[in-house]
Amino acid sequence: MLKIIIVVIVIVALGIVGFISYNKTGINSKVVKIPVRQTGTNSIQPSIQPAASPSPIFSYLPFWVPAATWDAAQKATEDTPYGKLTGMQSLGKITGLATFAGRNFEDLDVLYNLGFKTEDIKYAADGPGASQWGYTKVVDGMAESVIFSYSSNALLGPESKSPPFVNISVFISDPFKIEDQK
Repeated sequence: MLKIIIVVIVIVALGIVGFISYNKTGINSKVVKIPVRQTGTNSIQPSIQPAASPSPIFSYLPFWVPAATWDAAQKATEDTPYGKLTGMQSLGKITGLATFAGRNFEDLDVLYNLGFKTEDIKYAADGPGASQWGYTKVVDGMAESVIFSYSSNALLGPESKSPPFVNISVFISDPFKIEDQK
């Protein structure tokens, strides 16, 4: 029994040291580890994302939605209430009967610590089998948005011949001035 307690204490201590080490180097680092899908497999492998994508949000995606297979973040443009925004986007897909929590699959504590403190109602859109929501932060007159969305065929019912799927998207904009984006 004492050996089990010691092993648990060592594991917890290593986890805490790893978490602290990651938070000191991973979040403030110019290189972010991004999970990517290997061609021909469903496994997620760590990869190095260029400094063009400074947001650590992408590294959290496999933890927030572990049933999804995530593509590497790519440059993207998104039509938003603020106009066309450029940034980075990662797409995920869940197939089969894997469970999906639906709207708000992100970790609000992580977003809060990154400065995204409240939901931006301009991004809110819900419908049968799909949802979109987002957060905007403004620092020194420059805004940045993160937009989450998903769509699913789960509501098609038993008459659907397609295998169940959920498509997930996370878009993180480059900094922009809100008044410039009309």
